Amino acid sequence: MKAVTRKALGVSVDFDHIVKRLRLDEDLIDEFSNVFEQCVRIADPKYIYCEHPVFREGSITIIGDCRFDSRIIEVNLSHSASCFVHVCTCGRELYDFACEQDDALYKYWIDTVSEEYLFAAGKEMHKEFVKLSGGESLSTMSPGSLEDFPIQRQKEVFSLLGDVTAETGVWLTEGYLMMPYKSGSGITYASDEKFVSCQLCRRENCPNRRAQFDEMLLVNRFGL
Repeated sequence: MKAVTRKALGVSVDFDHIVKRLRLDEDLIDEFSNVFEQCVRIADPKYIYCEHPVFREGSITIIGDCRFDSRIIEVNLSHSASCFVHVCTCGRELYDFACEQDDALYKYWIDTVSEEYLFAAGKEMHKEFVKLSGGESLSTMSPGSLEDFPIQRQKEVFSLLGDVTAETGVWLTEGYLMMPYKSGSGITYASDEKFVSCQLCRRENCPNRRAQFDEMLLVNRFGL
C-alpha cells in the first residue's frame, strides 16, 4: 500500500500557552515574541502514514511485510485486520532554525515551540485516522516506549512507509533516534480498550507520563 503524506497546514500553536509553559519573565516576553514569530513563519509540520493489513503467525504479528515478535503488539492487535503506521514531525525547518542559533536559550525556546507543533500535527493526524476508521476509538504504540517494543523497531516502521526522509525530512540516526528530534512514530489501531504505553512503564517522575503504571494490566492482559 502507498503511504500518504500530509502537510499539517491547519495547525497553530498558542503563544500564551507557550509563555506559561516556559515561565517567562516579563522582560523576556518581547524577545521571545520575536523568536516565536520567526518560528510561525517557517513552520511546516507534516506527517506520513500508511494503512497496512495485520496477520498473525503464532506469536508473531505481521504488519505489511514486517514481522514483530512482541507480546504487547500481539495482544493489542489480536482483533485488528489493519493498522496505521505513521511518522509525524514538527518539520525540518524548525530544526534547522534551532541548529543555527548560538544562544542556548533561543535553542530551548525554538525546541519548545517545535514540540507544540509536533503535538498539534499529531492531533490533526489522529483526527484523520478517526475519520478513516469510521469514528472508532484508537490507541497507539510507539517504538522505544517499552522494552517489549524497542527503539530498534523504528527501522520496520520506516520501511513500511517508504522514503520517509524524502517525504518529511525525518531520518534515523545509527541509534534509531529520529531527527528532527521533535518527531514521533508509531502504530495506531482501533481498540475498545484504550491503551497508553505509560500504563506498562515503571519509570517514575516522567514529565511526559499520560497514565499511571498498572501492574495488574501488565500481568493479567499481557502476561509480562
